[in-house]
Amino acid sequence: MKAHTSGFKDAIKTFGRELDNKITYTIGGITTELGNEQLNSVSPHYEGAILKSVMKQLDIDSNVEIPLETILTYEFGVKVNGIYEYINFGNYVVYKVEKKEDTNSYNITCYDKMLYSMIDYDSSNITYPITIRNYISAICAKLGIPFANSSSTFANYDKEIPNELFLDSEGRSLEYTFRDVLDELAQVTASTICINNNDELEIRYITNTSDVIDEEFLKDINVNFGEKYGPVNVIVLSRSADADPIYYPSTLPSNPVEIKISDNQIMNGNDRDTYLPDIYNKLNGLEYYINDFSSTGITYLELCDKYGVKIGETTYPCIIFNDQINITQGLQESIYTDMPEQAVTDYSKSDTTDRKINTATIIANKAMAEVEVTTRQLNETSGNLDQVITKQTATDRTISIISTNINPATGEVNAVTTKEKRFTLNDNGLMITNSETGFKSIDDETGKYFYDDDVLLGKYTKDGSMQKDLELFGVYSYGKEEINENAMFIAQLYTNNNGEKGFGHFYNGGDL
Repeated sequence: MKAHTSGFKDAIKTFGRELDNKITYTIGGITTELGNEQLNSVSPHYEGAILKSVMKQLDIDSNVEIPLETILTYEFGVKVNGIYEYINFGNYVVYKVEKKEDTNSYNITCYDKMLYSMIDYDSSNITYPITIRNYISAICAKLGIPFANSSSTFANYDKEIPNELFLDSEGRSLEYTFRDVLDELAQVTASTICINNNDELEIRYITNTSDVIDEEFLKDINVNFGEKYGPVNVIVLSRSADADPIYYPSTLPSNPVEIKISDNQIMNGNDRDTYLPDIYNKLNGLEYYINDFSSTGITYLELCDKYGVKIGETTYPCIIFNDQINITQGLQESIYTDMPEQAVTDYSKSDTTDRKINTATIIANKAMAEVEVTTRQLNETSGNLDQVITKQTATDRTISIISTNINPATGEVNAVTTKEKRFTLNDNGLMITNSETGFKSIDDETGKYFYDDDVLLGKYTKDGSMQKDLELFGVYSYGKEEINENAMFIAQLYTNNNGEKGFGHFYNGGDL
């Protein structure tokens, strides 16, 4: 809530109130102040929500041109006891200027410094792994915006991002802007990310102001209070196309009201359940009334402020997410809060974690341009664990099929089969086969064996060795009783004194 006195609140709702606008900016060391004589109308407004980043806008109709990229401050005043009391709406950047020839005035569009985030994302100043808080600090440093929460704790501030998620494997753009990344970080931190009146990027949560406005603040037209939203009591994370939902808390309430977060790249790995408790702790119990009303002017409420609207004997708890103030010769303020899109998850097909034996997951890795689909199931009667992993990129698809045999009592793996690589490991040993060539090798406790289909090609056992079509080259020795003895004979190629090559067997010493 913007700083104001009780006198301001009393004065702004009275008939015949006196209003003032004030815009100040400095160019080349010269400070300019515009007031009611230069300003035909001023309209600060924004559209916000939880789990989003929000950019505030200021529209000005001015008789004085303000240059592009000028940083200006807007203040709104109400005369209280003979003196104007001003509330500060913060700083804005001039983004667009259009001259109106018919009135010789200027339409000026300004945004707060969230505007600086509307550029292509890059991570040139980021080293991974990095915590969420340090990641936001690095983004703020890149954008030239101070981070209000750089040393404070907030939801999931200490979770680590292991690697780059918003660029491809070659560091090229995936068409994310910094604003897109801030939207995902708002979901991770269970907050609304905005620019505060000190020009800092802020992780903002719902603030209970205890302020109540009554019918004196409302216009007779367009007053509507609909159904109540909440209280929120379940948080759900899902992947692309709402696949693989997991939820928190593990014990579901009898009347679940959920907030679902889908396809968040930061919370897309198999550790995503670790993010859920912090998000739940921030959003559990969130409730407010859907509303749409016009006011004769409040002006001091800020984004995410929780307040009450009293009509008759009923007070409706509300949260301000969308606000438009129009100041011309008079003042009108429009406030509305829509019903959030409500998800209904089939919890019977969901779980609380990805780290279970029976799973079906779809992970879209946008940085690697890869989709991985995994299905895994344990047959508790036979102990068989079957798994299929399909990886698809823009150029190929790989399917890995794994079948294992697990002893349910001990957890020991008794067998593994990979059809893709043609490896089988079980109680009979390790077998490697190639169906195209008919070649097969088997390793077991008796030795190593080689086959051409069913024809034995060779074997190596403790009793001796045999090999079909054996080829030798270099030097070899023979005539031993123990492996570490000196060989009685040596066989090798040689060249005689005449330069002629031959092959011979030579006595190497020892008893004949």
